Amino acid sequence: MYTSGDLARGYFNLTYNYGARIHSDSWGSEVTSYDSMASSLDRFTWSNQDFVSVFAAGAAGAGAIAKGEEKRLGSCPGGA
Repeated sequence: MYTSGDLARGYFNLTYNYGARIHSDSWGSEVTSYDSMASSLDRFTWSNQDFVSVFAAGAAGAGAIAKGEEKRLGSCPGGA
């Protein structure tokens, strides 16, 4: 699945209009800088402050978190 370049208009806005206020996302990227997708998410959440989007951390790539390691790092409170 691919998302639109502008998450605010083409992705989050769709679910927001259906009543979603909590959005769970998980996708990987080699980009580690603040890019246009991050900016789009920031812009959307600023304009819709009753909306929150959470992302999984370390799902793929050379810097991925090993299974079980997330508990030690504290990035997954109460989870497994």
